[in-house]
Amino acid sequence: MRTRGHLPLLGLSAIAASACSAGPESPSAPATNTRPVALARSVDSVTAGSLVALDGTGSRDVDGDPLTFQWTLSPPDGSGANLTNPTDPEPSFTADLAGEYVAVLTVHDGKLHSEPDTASVVVTAELAEFEFPPVDLSKVAFIEPMGSMIGNHVTPIDHQYYYAQDFHQGQQLAIDVYSPAAGRITNIQHMGSFDGTMDDYRIVIEHTDAVSSIYIHVDHLSAKVAAFAPDSGQ
Repeated sequence: MRTRGHLPLLGLSAIAASACSAGPESPSAPATNTRPVALARSVDSVTAGSLVALDGTGSRDVDGDPLTFQWTLSPPDGSGANLTNPTDPEPSFTADLAGEYVAVLTVHDGKLHSEPDTASVVVTAELAEFEFPPVDLSKVAFIEPMGSMIGNHVTPIDHQYYYAQDFHQGQQLAIDVYSPAAGRITNIQHMGSFDGTMDDYRIVIEHTDAVSSIYIHVDHLSAKVAAFAPDSGQ
């Protein structure tokens, strides 16, 4: 009798080894760019004729990107002011008239523009320094005080009266008059004549945009001024 032998079944254990294959890396998210900040520093009030320096050097970019600058200037009506270099961090302009000048700054980091920032400059009228009296005071005996009524005039709102020493009715007396400060003559008017014998001029000297001296009843002009004087009645 034959016995049948059973062959043992050899089970092969498959060991699964998981291997990580090194594939291409996923692209990283682009860095976020932050909008730069413009800072136009405030400027103190100045007088007309002054050079005004603007300053945008306090502008910043948190990402460290280099900045470019752009300034605009809005001057008051009648002004011819312009910025010397509107793309410079520190441009300048000459304030030629009194009023408000508005400078606006924006900066750019190569990707984004900043919000605009504003610097307002208030310009006051140029000061006039009166260095000389309008007449030689050694020849003046009396000056009409403030608030006096002379005819229809109130001193010194529209007239100032100087009385010469030892002046008598009918006496002819010549007194030189001067400009009390540097200025330019803007108007000469021939108002007629006194008794048909002497000229009568009205002269306006402008010292600043806001300050002028006005002389009336001037009967004789220096040679320089007379060259520009109008004919009688003009």
